[in-house]
Amino acid sequence: MLSPFSVSELPDNGSQWHPDDSRYQAVAAQWSGCMKDSGFDYPTPREAIAENYQMAANDRARAVAVADVKCKLSTNLVGVAVAVQSAYDQEYIDTHVDQLAALQVYIADFLAGRVTVPETLPSASPS
Repeated sequence: MLSPFSVSELPDNGSQWHPDDSRYQAVAAQWSGCMKDSGFDYPTPREAIAENYQMAANDRARAVAVADVKCKLSTNLVGVAVAVQSAYDQEYIDTHVDQLAALQVYIADFLAGRVTVPETLPSASPS
């Protein structure tokens, strides 16, 4: 069964991630300092993951992963990131109320079998 839409078809492509937000940047700097204290120099968690993600982890990758988790816990990086994203998500919802309501009706109609999705999707935006 095909989906009636994809995330990229949300109004304005959905709520975006804002890694340059000052609140996230501040906690990422704390995380980076914690990692440096653990012997690893990464500006953000993305670089730590990108450099050390491997199917067969080696000793360094495991050490980075352990330090990463320790530093995320001690700085509450994940909590802050979720709170920041949640604020942007709410702003997105508040500024797209009518479009999202129409999409909600379209999805409900799809789930109830009142509309079908063609085998190929030229555009699955609600009409």
